[in-house]
Amino acid sequence: MAVFTISALNIELTTDPVSLGYAPHISTGDQNALADLLNVPRGGGAFQVNRDPVRPDEIFAQIDATDFSLLTTTQLSQLQVVMGLPRVDLRVANIRTMLAGMFLAGSPTRANFTAFVTRNGSRAEVLWNPGKVVTINEIDLALRN
Repeated sequence: MAVFTISALNIELTTDPVSLGYAPHISTGDQNALADLLNVPRGGGAFQVNRDPVRPDEIFAQIDATDFSLLTTTQLSQLQVVMGLPRVDLRVANIRTMLAGMFLAGSPTRANFTAFVTRNGSRAEVLWNPGKVVTINEIDLALRN
């Protein structure tokens, strides 16, 4: 992900690389509509971003009962460590790999984890970082560049 700059926002707005439809709102000066286009989460693979750190119970909710019963003693110990944490940062590749690796490929739990580690994001989050919200002031500055 790139670092957010007013220049980068200007390029995004003036080139509209994923065809979100900025041009009509630029011509009418509707900065609220531009902010909405940039900040509203969207579905689809191009708009997936890493999920923020989650509570252990949110991870546990992804585990299928049958898959849980197949865990080895070592895997149960690993899971116990994770469940003891206050938050689990699924942005960390090693954590994602360890959790998914406890469960068989093609299992319901592996599929649940694969879907859970990301969430629908906005165009701003995809471009700059999860949690980024473009403000009207930033849009105003970018359009004046």
